[in-house]
Amino acid sequence: MIQYAEMSNRTVFGGIKSIGFSIIIIAFMLIAAFASIRTGLISMIPNIAPVILVGGVMGYMDYALDFGTVTVMPMILGIAVDDTIHLTTHLKMGLEKYGTYSKAMESCFREIGKSMFLTTLILCAMFTVYLFSPMRFLFIVGVLVIFGLAGALLADYTISPALLNVVKPFGKEKEDV
Repeated sequence: MIQYAEMSNRTVFGGIKSIGFSIIIIAFMLIAAFASIRTGLISMIPNIAPVILVGGVMGYMDYALDFGTVTVMPMILGIAVDDTIHLTTHLKMGLEKYGTYSKAMESCFREIGKSMFLTTLILCAMFTVYLFSPMRFLFIVGVLVIFGLAGALLADYTISPALLNVVKPFGKEKEDV
């Protein structure tokens, strides 16, 4: 029993370190992808939001921090970053074309908003299978992944546009485009 408790403890603390390491690695990758420290760090905010949401759901539903639940957070973080990269890249291209952040964001959502929703819906549908598992571990993973993916999409639909519009990481708007 003592060895099991020690193994479980090491697994959870290793998972927590993994989450921190994932956040740092993804931040560096976003900084490199956008060739801007500011844009990379701004893009991290909507990606961390679903991880915080999953932690809140765990606390609210009284799910323990164990091997299964701790592996969900880096996975959600990795999946969430995909939509953020698409959104930010399309916004930059739209800004070059339309000149204003509002028109660029409107164009961005017209082009990729539906596909972001559909890919998230498909992923959530796939993890819905876990909700019917007789194993509690898989049920909890299913619940947390669904909440995390939905939170990531919601963050990309709300937090990302607001931050990008306020901070204007790609420079000033052009009035006569």
